Amino acid sequence: MDPFPQLLANYPDLIPEMNGETIFLDRMIIVQEACEQRERLLVVRDHSHVDFLTRKVLKPRLRAVLSQRFDVISVATIRNPIDAWLSMLEAGFARDLQNFTAYCDRVKMFVEAYADVPMLKYEDFCAAGADTVGKLAAALDLPFDPEFESRIGA
Repeated sequence: MDPFPQLLANYPDLIPEMNGETIFLDRMIIVQEACEQRERLLVVRDHSHVDFLTRKVLKPRLRAVLSQRFDVISVATIRNPIDAWLSMLEAGFARDLQNFTAYCDRVKMFVEAYADVPMLKYEDFCAAGADTVGKLAAALDLPFDPEFESRIGA
């Protein structure tokens, strides 16, 4: 239903001023305007760890792209590297990494790339979900609903 991927892949000379980033940003503006019209807040969850762990980008791509047109407030979340590595192995996501040392090098790059933002730990969320979500909401300048856990599956 979306002709842009085919157009960009096969006929980029037809629209040289457009690329995947500009199309994405144009669409995000539509989403933001729809949220504003309905007095909703727009939160974009970025799986930026993917840029570091399963791709060879090694920088937070979405954050950089969105910052071209939006005021972006970021918070990073991180999981214990040993637990995350074992989970990646089990799920088959570690194929681009030679070993645990290479994985740790990538995690270090992730942490350095997000050194300027609050970093919350997955383990803290598991131990004290409401406190951690409260910190997340505060860091993102979002309202916090202490009853969020009753709707978490919805």
